[in-house]
Amino acid sequence: MALAQVRAAGCDITYAQMVRDMAARAIEAGTSVRDFEMELLRCRAPQAPAITQRRGDPGLPNTLMAAALLASGFSQDSIVRDCGEQSVDAASRQYGANVGLQEIILSAANANGYIGRQRIHTGNWREILGWAIPDMRLRAAGLSTIDLSGILGAVANKAMAAVAGEPQWLVPQLCGEASHANFHAHTVYSLAMNGELKEVAPSGELHHLDLSEESYTRQVGTRGAILRLSRTDIINDDLGVFNKMAQGLARKSYTTREKAFFTLLMASGAGSSHFTAARGNYLTGAGTAFGTAGLGNAIKAFRNMKGPDNDPIMVEPELILVPPTLEFEARALLMPNNPLLVSGYTGTSAKTMTGSGNPYAGKFSGAPLTSGYLETAAITGWSAAYWWLFADPVKYPCYEIAYLNGQRVPTIEYFGLEAEADTLGVAWRVYWDFGVAAAEWRAGVKNAGA
Repeated sequence: MALAQVRAAGCDITYAQMVRDMAARAIEAGTSVRDFEMELLRCRAPQAPAITQRRGDPGLPNTLMAAALLASGFSQDSIVRDCGEQSVDAASRQYGANVGLQEIILSAANANGYIGRQRIHTGNWREILGWAIPDMRLRAAGLSTIDLSGILGAVANKAMAAVAGEPQWLVPQLCGEASHANFHAHTVYSLAMNGELKEVAPSGELHHLDLSEESYTRQVGTRGAILRLSRTDIINDDLGVFNKMAQGLARKSYTTREKAFFTLLMASGAGSSHFTAARGNYLTGAGTAFGTAGLGNAIKAFRNMKGPDNDPIMVEPELILVPPTLEFEARALLMPNNPLLVSGYTGTSAKTMTGSGNPYAGKFSGAPLTSGYLETAAITGWSAAYWWLFADPVKYPCYEIAYLNGQRVPTIEYFGLEAEADTLGVAWRVYWDFGVAAAEWRAGVKNAGA
C-alpha cells in the first residue's frame, strides 16, 4: 500500500511501516500465514484517536461523575458544588437523569480507547472493566483519562456524606476529638491542675501551677469492610444497587463507631472504673431515678466535683444521655414551661391563676440524647435505667475519639476485579482508623436510676 493510500484510509503511517517490515521478515524466515496473522494481532495498532480526542475534554471525568450522581438521586445543588455547574449541565444534556450503570462504564472505557461492542454481557464484562478501570501501568504511562473507580467512588463518598449528616450519631456530640499520627498508644494527662493564681509579690515572682499526674491512654485501630459490585449488577445495568450498597455500608461504618463508644461507656461505667462512688460521679439509690428530683441530685453532684487542688472544677453539665425507655419523660421534663392554668372564678371575682414552673425547661439544649445501644443485649452491662450528665466535650471531654491523621470519615478505595474463583465482580474497600477512650472522669455523672 502506498503512503498516499495509507493516509486516505485513515491509517497510522508508523503502524503501516511496522506491518511492512514484519511481512518482509516473515517472508525471509518462511513464517506460516497463521503465525504471521497471530503476530500481527498481538502487535495491532493502539486505538490512539479515542484517547487523543478525550484528552481535549478535561471536563469529561466531572461530566460522568455528575451523571452518576444525578442518576443516584442526590440533589442538583450538592452535585453542582462537587462537580461544577458546567459539568452538571453537560451531564443533563448528554445523559439525562436516568443514566444506567452500563452507560457510565462504557463511557469511561470508550474514553480510554475501547472500541468494541457497546453492550456489556457475560462474555466481555471483564474486558470492558479493564478499559474503564485501567491498571497501574496504563496510569503511569499517562494513557488513561477516565477512571471508573473514581466516578463510582464519588457516588459512594456522597452516600457516606449523606449518612454522616444524620442526627442519630451521638459520638460527635458526646466525645472530644483528637488526631494521632500513628497506631501507638498515646498517654494523655488530665486537664486538671493544682494550685491557683496568687497575688504577685513586690519582687515580681509568679507562683507555679502544677499539672495533675492523672492520665489516660488513647490508641487508634483500623476497622474495614468490602463493598462489592457483582457481575449481575453490572449486566443488569443497575446503578441504584451500588448507591444503596454504598449507603448501607456508610450506615454500617457509623454504626460501628457508635457501638465502639457505647461498649466503652458501659465497660468503663460499672461503678468501678471511670464512674465510681468514691469519685462522686456515680450515684445509686432511689434518688437517682430519672425525674425532677433525680436530675437535681445529679446536677448537684456534678457541680460539687472537685479538682486535684480540692477546688470546684467550675464546669457546667450541658448534655443529658438517656436510654429510649426514659426518652419521653426526659423530653417532657425539658419542655418549655406549661402555660398557667385557671383554677376557677365566680361571678365578677378576679381569676385565680395557678401553675408550677419548670426549672429545667429549655436546659440541656432543650432535649435529651438517646441511643438504642443503651438498652440492647449487644452491649455488656446495658440497662434501661442508667442515665448520664456530661459536660460539653469541646470544653471538657468525658470521652474522646482519636482519628488517624484527623480523618473523620471512612476511606473508600477501589480494590479491583475479584480474584476468587467463586466470585464475579469488582470491589471497593472501606476502612476507618479510629479509637475511643475514657478521658476526664470529672466531666460526667452516671446515675444508676434505682
